[in-house]
Amino acid sequence: MLIWAAGVAIAAGPGVTGAAAQQSTEGTPGEALLARADSAYRAAGTVRALFSQHVENRLLARDRSGRGVWHLAPGSRVRMEYHDPEGDILVADGRCLWIWEPSLQPGQIQVSPVGEAGGGRAPDMIRAMLDEAQRGYDITNAGMDEPGGPGGTGAARGQGEGPWPTDRQSLRRLVLEPHGPGRYRRIELWISEPDYLVRRIRVEEESELVRIVALSHMETGVAMPDSLFRFDPPAGVSVFSMGEPCG
Repeated sequence: MLIWAAGVAIAAGPGVTGAAAQQSTEGTPGEALLARADSAYRAAGTVRALFSQHVENRLLARDRSGRGVWHLAPGSRVRMEYHDPEGDILVADGRCLWIWEPSLQPGQIQVSPVGEAGGGRAPDMIRAMLDEAQRGYDITNAGMDEPGGPGGTGAARGQGEGPWPTDRQSLRRLVLEPHGPGRYRRIELWISEPDYLVRRIRVEEESELVRIVALSHMETGVAMPDSLFRFDPPAGVSVFSMGEPCG
């Protein structure tokens, strides 16, 4: 599966808030940068960007790439519309998460609840990773990366894991390493300055999947109609519920 929605362990709600955000700001350089990124993302409201995504399955020695347009609105509403592969789509309306990948399974749509209740998933990849960072990680501010590539000086580890859009801005790399066993072995976030928005994500999972997402041409505070976050299954396509029914 190319489309990425985080598992039930990650909440769909806000991450660092209130006293926790203040404590992180006064902590290590990595914690301070994470707190700034969290605050900037919560303040952004709606977000629209181009995305490029790469998934590598090391066990099967297979990989897939995709690109398209990403929309986010408050209330756990997300739309990831793929232009390559054409037609693949993820839509979250705040209650239900719809995933249709006609490039792989044209006759099947998956629907699951959003959030932790009922075995739900978190459709917002950036929010999910910012929340995940609060669950027991060593957080390191790895310094500035040069513009371009999947992370400038941090690209050696991900060479060939593209193609990537870029706004040519310098990015600061944040490295998260878990205290113990869990779903993720390593998370890397590339954060732009001076707006402190997350522009790239690289995740190594215990399942030997490596997932990378890069965002470019990011706009915040964009007007978005509610219809953008509605999904009507096409006639003749089977809908399979994952977890408890939603809607």
